[in-house]
Amino acid sequence: MAEKYLQLKEYGHDRMFGIGYHDGNQAFSQGEGVFYSQGNWAVPELLKLNPDLDLGVFAPTRNK
Repeated sequence: MAEKYLQLKEYGHDRMFGIGYHDGNQAFSQGEGVFYSQGNWAVPELLKLNPDLDLGVFAPTRNK
């Protein structure tokens, strides 16, 4: 899991691992990203920050 997560770092910004939970939610809800690696527990918080957020979710897949 850690290897795969570090691969995602190649597609993120230079502060990807240095932003707090609320700051990340705030930035994403205001359109400062197109992908947010987060759990479904973040959806209510994101919608509180931006009720008009066009949001979709997907489950990760496993390679066999």
